[in-house]
Amino acid sequence: MFIIVFLLMALPTFAQDSSQWSAYLFDNINNALIHVSSSAETQSFSLGTPTGSYIYGMSINSDDNQVAYCYIYRTDPNAEVVTRFVVRDIDQEANLLEQELGPLTSCSVTAFN
Repeated sequence: MFIIVFLLMALPTFAQDSSQWSAYLFDNINNALIHVSSSAETQSFSLGTPTGSYIYGMSINSDDNQVAYCYIYRTDPNAEVVTRFVVRDIDQEANLLEQELGPLTSCSVTAFN
């Protein structure tokens, strides 16, 4: 019986936790980031890639305001695949850095600040 009373007393404490959190989801159909907050608000941010490109190797900085990623695309169906590396300001939806890497088969993006 003591355990049941303890659990009933503890449950309101857990329910009152007011910690704030947020997460980014990647929309691979529209090449966009979707920001989801603990209050269930969502906001979509374009990654500014050409139609038909494929994004991979993504990382978001510790301040949650910049994203780095690689993407591949073709300028036309018969052209060789081109890889680009991008650092983008999420809120401004503007590239801070964009570098063509050529016809690479892979690109790895890790944590950055």
